[in-house]
Amino acid sequence: MAKTKIAILEGSKKRAALLKALFRATQYEALISGSARQLMDSIGAGTEPQLILTNTTIRRDDQDGVRFIKALYLKQQRAERPMPSIIVCSAEDRGSIVRQYAYRFSELAQVYYVFMRDSDIEHESQRLLYTLQKALEGQDTSSAAGEAKGDKHTVHKNRLKDFIKQTTHLPTMPTSAAQAQKALDDPQVPLEELGKIIQQDMTLAANAIKLANSPDYGASGRVTSLEEAYQQIGRKTVIDTLLATQVFDALEILPSDFNMESLRKHSYAVAIIARVMARRCHTIENMQDRINFSSTMFTAGLLHDIGKVLIAQHFPKEIDDIMPRTYSGEYSMVEAEAEVFGFDHADAGLQASMEWQLPILLINVIGRHHWPLEKILPRLKTKQGHLSQRIIRVADATSYQLGYGMIRSDGKPPEMQDTYFEGTGITRSEFEKWVPEIHNDIAYMLETA
Repeated sequence: MAKTKIAILEGSKKRAALLKALFRATQYEALISGSARQLMDSIGAGTEPQLILTNTTIRRDDQDGVRFIKALYLKQQRAERPMPSIIVCSAEDRGSIVRQYAYRFSELAQVYYVFMRDSDIEHESQRLLYTLQKALEGQDTSSAAGEAKGDKHTVHKNRLKDFIKQTTHLPTMPTSAAQAQKALDDPQVPLEELGKIIQQDMTLAANAIKLANSPDYGASGRVTSLEEAYQQIGRKTVIDTLLATQVFDALEILPSDFNMESLRKHSYAVAIIARVMARRCHTIENMQDRINFSSTMFTAGLLHDIGKVLIAQHFPKEIDDIMPRTYSGEYSMVEAEAEVFGFDHADAGLQASMEWQLPILLINVIGRHHWPLEKILPRLKTKQGHLSQRIIRVADATSYQLGYGMIRSDGKPPEMQDTYFEGTGITRSEFEKWVPEIHNDIAYMLETA
């Protein structure tokens, strides 16, 4: 009988020896290493583990379970293989950091946690073995469910993965392209002027943020704002990126009520609202931190629906199947997308932002902004992570109230909820007093662009 392969990252030699002894007489074939890099090399050499076991105190990069899980996720995505189930077997509370981080790369059902001291491995090993068996059974259930959905969804998902890997620059709207071209006619055009054009177009902004977080610039996962992106890549690269950006060529194929210009204005409105709210969020006491956070939230608002651009770019004809489902009001856009494709625009944005190695806060806003708060908040560790999820929901709902939404194609526009304001230090009534001023700012900026 073939053994189940399990890859184990364990920095403690004593604990590694205990695990090796435990698995010797079981159905598991254990590949144990104290180095994440060595373990990744082993997996790349043909070892395909069905389970991942990690325990780390996050003291050394080479033993860091967080980095290991992220690297493995990206590797599996590129190879179009499903992520193995992850078991965080921790000897101390800090193991929960790895567990929470793992949730960002796998669905909840694929991440398991068991607290075991060294003595527990020797004397209570059944708890760990039970968790491993539970993880294997979960994989079987997930696989069966996927087959039941049929091949059509699988084809769509695989196409999306291929498209994202091949995408170097997202196309932009004709109006934005014309503005950029006019500005670039001046060889001495200031970076500030180019920045004003970029900040009003979600695809131009995505191209800049994507490039700044690429391995070429050594800042993967750290650049969260457009200002930081410009500093990272420089004026010449900003210009080269604008010159390389093509005009969106699928506009004539898209249904008339799937209006990409409306999406551009919606994204900009959400960005403005999110920035204002973040800057006035007094639960962040340090003013400079608040300013930095407001810049990050502007970027988050601008990119939150980037998945809609990916779907419109690569599946323009299939959108005809989505639209009728939204007209009756029985389906939201997210629900209709999931029924047609097997994924929604937030899932598409999540996959792209992971592939582009964007910072975790942006990944979570792009990929989880339609999740219920009670589902996403337990996964987040930082105050700004929690605030970002609340602020993006307020900004999204407000943009629709102000008329900056894709009304017909989003049969169920988002509704404002009092719970969105909890923990922000801003009351709903206080925020509503700002809305007329915010509305005027958005309208002015869009009219003068």
